[in-house]
Amino acid sequence: MPGLKPAIDRTTPLWYVGAFLIAAVVTATLAVQPLVGVALVGVGVFLWSFFWKVERFFAAHFGLALVALMAVPILRLTQADNVLRVGIAAVLVATAVAVALRVRVAPPGALVGLTIVFFILGFIATSAVPDDNEWLFYGLELLVAGTAVVFAAAAAKLKAWPIVSKLLILATAAEAALAVFEVLQLSAPLWRGGRILTDGTSTWMRNELVSGIPRAQGTFGHPLPLAFMLVLGALTLLRTKAFHPAIRFALFVLMGVGVFVSGSRNAIILFVLLSVLTVALPRLLNRLTILFLLGLGGLAIAAPFLLEQFEQIVTTGSVFHRVGALESVGRLFDYRGTFAVLFGDGSAATPRLYSEGLLQSDGLAAVDNQYVLTFAQNGLLGLALLVIMMIVAFRRASTTLRILLLAVAITGMIFDLFTWPVVGFTVWFLIGAAFARMPETGPQEPEPVAPDKELATLTS
Repeated sequence: MPGLKPAIDRTTPLWYVGAFLIAAVVTATLAVQPLVGVALVGVGVFLWSFFWKVERFFAAHFGLALVALMAVPILRLTQADNVLRVGIAAVLVATAVAVALRVRVAPPGALVGLTIVFFILGFIATSAVPDDNEWLFYGLELLVAGTAVVFAAAAAKLKAWPIVSKLLILATAAEAALAVFEVLQLSAPLWRGGRILTDGTSTWMRNELVSGIPRAQGTFGHPLPLAFMLVLGALTLLRTKAFHPAIRFALFVLMGVGVFVSGSRNAIILFVLLSVLTVALPRLLNRLTILFLLGLGGLAIAAPFLLEQFEQIVTTGSVFHRVGALESVGRLFDYRGTFAVLFGDGSAATPRLYSEGLLQSDGLAAVDNQYVLTFAQNGLLGLALLVIMMIVAFRRASTTLRILLLAVAITGMIFDLFTWPVVGFTVWFLIGAAFARMPETGPQEPEPVAPDKELATLTS
């Protein structure tokens, strides 16, 4: 009203005093107990994030979960690092609950039902026979899958694929840069190396492609998850227009170099083939006749070299090991009871299955085939559910998600995907996003209009 002075905001000084006291307490705690101080800062930022815009809120929590899983290979940690294992689990729980509450997600009922049945069957199988650390592995698989499904549902609801793709690209590009730095500068692998010696110490795996350097593994503790995530990052990069073309090209080259220094022939082949399929194939089809003739000439000239390289690949222990995974299927059928064939042997059962001679006997403690591993641990029923989820996801997915799911399906034949939490998180996220029919455009971008609908609109 006229003539009245505005009321004085008496709370403003209290806010300044409170902020000063909080800053003093946090600073003192950081100096005396750094981990406690970091936890306090994290809790403060976590609570503060609820006041952000929902898109920024989602980006922060999704980025935190993804980077935490990428930065700390929790299943490669020693007992001395258990606090980190608990911390990463707490991050996953906190971010998933926060996003579920703030975004009010409702994951697709079909995916929720299939996932619940999958893990109920896994619980039954895991309960049947005791194995070392079986409930740790089971609980972690359940936590990773649940967190990923929540984030996928939230991303679909917010149309947040542009945010997700940028975070995935930047995170994997950082891993690629670290991989190059690792093989050129580091004297010991980060965390634990991919090769465990008989005395229990770990070291890098030998690079058979480039002598004199180890196989890069980044922060993953093994070259294969590094290569897989770089392949997904590169394919996502090829499908996005979020960066300047020069920056996209530089990032793609960096990821390609990262895949190369990982030393995985399979990953290099997958990287090249899927990159061509993603970008070049639609353009090349218009020049198919000329390319066919040029290809025949090139093959004739390069045939001796290609045959030599093919012979080297098929005679490596890597190929024999993966062939051995397929040969294990017969033993898993013939030498297990009906219950184990249907339900599997449960989480963390592979050491026992190796000792019983049901898996490969070449000295490597990895099946390197997700489908065979799923059959071993989850039985025919679990494998059938996983395949059904993959097929339904592929049918519902957008073009980009289909390309990424194709990479997942192929890599599952040469790599234990769910053995690595960050890879499992990524796979479950892609499946969940496809089930939820996540669009490739953001909330500010109009959905592409089909030509017939556009014509009908113009003529009406």
